[in-house]
Amino acid sequence: QQPSSSVSCSHGAHAARPRVALIGGDDGRIDHVMAVLSEMLRSTMHSLAHVYLLGSFSSAIVLPPGLNIIRRTVHIDGDKCGLTPLSSPCESVSTKGLRWNLTNHRLELGAAISSSNIALADVIYVR
Repeated sequence: QQPSSSVSCSHGAHAARPRVALIGGDDGRIDHVMAVLSEMLRSTMHSLAHVYLLGSFSSAIVLPPGLNIIRRTVHIDGDKCGLTPLSSPCESVSTKGLRWNLTNHRLELGAAISSSNIALADVIYVR
């Protein structure tokens, strides 16, 4: 199945993996959300699949290292955007297409993450 919203991503060499969409995995319990994010990370790290979470209020994807091109569908996705590292710090993160683009920023849980950003373009670039 080909997703039709922000979950439609290009990952260069990673694009051949199957795509799996999880519907409704954000039921409001943080432990459930963390379990879903953990499984998404595991699947991405082991090159099993691109896993997308499509929730009631937001969507989530795990971006592999390298250039990621995110194609949004505005009427589905809205304009909110955040980048949160899940397992280890992400060095030198740069974006294009956001209100507050990043240029070589370091993102890390417990330090700095990119939250509450706004997508200005239908195509967002994250490296």
